[in-house]
Amino acid sequence: ARLWDIRNLGTAPCLAELAHTRVVNSAYFSPRTGSKIMTTCQDNRIRVWDYIFGDLKFPSREIVHSHDFNRHLTCFRAEWDPK
Repeated sequence: ARLWDIRNLGTAPCLAELAHTRVVNSAYFSPRTGSKIMTTCQDNRIRVWDYIFGDLKFPSREIVHSHDFNRHLTCFRAEWDPK
């Protein structure tokens, strides 16, 4: 998955590449600080990336979820808990 700054789509390269083995269904910045990105992928993983202080080659957290993508019409997505 690639992270782009939409203000500079035509002039700048991507900001980061997040390692995924399959299609990414969703990506959300953390609502409080914006320093973390949570992604869901069709490899049955939820990954949390530390955008400011982490190494974007490896997620800071990885959670396995059991979602059968062949059964549902909508894609699985995770959301941050605002608390």
